[in-house]
Amino acid sequence: MKLYFNVGYSVKGGEKLQITINEGGAVSKTHTMFYTENDLWKCEVDYFSKSVSYQYQLVDERGNLLRTEFVQHHLNFPHNYKEFIIFDEWNNKNFPENYLNNKILYNKLNQFSPEKISVLKKHTHLFKIEAPIYNPDWKIVLFGSTASLGNWDYDKVIHLSQTDFGIWEASVEIPENEYIQFKYCIYDIKEGRVIDVETGENRFTVPNQSREILQIVSNHYFKFKAYQMYHDAGVAVPVFSLRTEDGFGVGEFHDIKKLADWTKETHLGIIQILPINDTTANYSWTDSYPYAAVSVYALHPQYISLENLDFELPKDLVEEYKAEKESLNSLELIDYEKMISAKWK
Repeated sequence: MKLYFNVGYSVKGGEKLQITINEGGAVSKTHTMFYTENDLWKCEVDYFSKSVSYQYQLVDERGNLLRTEFVQHHLNFPHNYKEFIIFDEWNNKNFPENYLNNKILYNKLNQFSPEKISVLKKHTHLFKIEAPIYNPDWKIVLFGSTASLGNWDYDKVIHLSQTDFGIWEASVEIPENEYIQFKYCIYDIKEGRVIDVETGENRFTVPNQSREILQIVSNHYFKFKAYQMYHDAGVAVPVFSLRTEDGFGVGEFHDIKKLADWTKETHLGIIQILPINDTTANYSWTDSYPYAAVSVYALHPQYISLENLDFELPKDLVEEYKAEKESLNSLELIDYEKMISAKWK
């Protein structure tokens, strides 16, 4: 199977691009790419699997790594083709959309069933875009400059299927032998219409006149207008300041649940906390400073809820614990030394 990779990237003198392909459990293979024109780099690779993960990287004239992509590319190949021309885009770390592709959004929107697409032998192009959409009623569609892509008609858009979280794909036949311009759109399923079109210049690709080759147009990300980028209101708070009746004179991990409940009730979407790393160095009030971590792994013992351990407190310490808890909780400010020494008991 032949893979023809293409990616646009502007370099300085002596620099060049490489592509690193990960073949399952095997050692990654690095291939040198060759410059053609207009900042386009190409590489031809023999490959024998139906899926591939790869990454582009920039090296200097001595082969030293200068820059690599933020995340890997992933492609699955339909069985009825033996050659694939792949047009990629370099995935920059500073793409704002990269921050949409995170566990928080995944947990919020992952209640979907992956769709399957049928890639027929007559199809010439496979369009793929990585675009996490934060509204479950929206989907990605596209239209373009050719009759097969709807001639920019909103009523003739091509609907893409979400084959994985944030991955949208559609396989189409474009018989026209002409330069192809297109744009992705947002389609509101409930309203049954296109509600927005990408901002900026048109995307483009080239015609494919060979029935034996599938052209894959792989894009990053939907070109949202600035005001449409995911944004939310939130709260920033140090955990130690979450004073509750259940605490021990200081905010504890268990109190974060109450904060989350309050955040939901007030329709806030983000919680930011100060560092919670262990700062125990002097066994005095100076250890209360959250930015003086002594470990990047250990969490501070002050945040442990003694009432929520996997074992009960010794019976001979229960009364003393309750008395100290009442005393510490009655204080207006945190008495760090008294609190931490009591917890160490």
